[in-house]
Amino acid sequence: MEHEITWQTLVDVWGASVDYLTKLYAAKWALQKMDPIPLDIGNNVYWPK
Repeated sequence: MEHEITWQTLVDVWGASVDYLTKLYAAKWALQKMDPIPLDIGNNVYWPK
């Protein structure tokens, strides 16, 4: 099955990816600054949705 993807769709997906990665790194850096780092670091409350 073939799907046509427009340039605008590619730009939108790329933009959403950049936004998510920015939030992900911000969460990671915030956790690294905590003293002590939480033992439940894998808990979803610390990470972007």
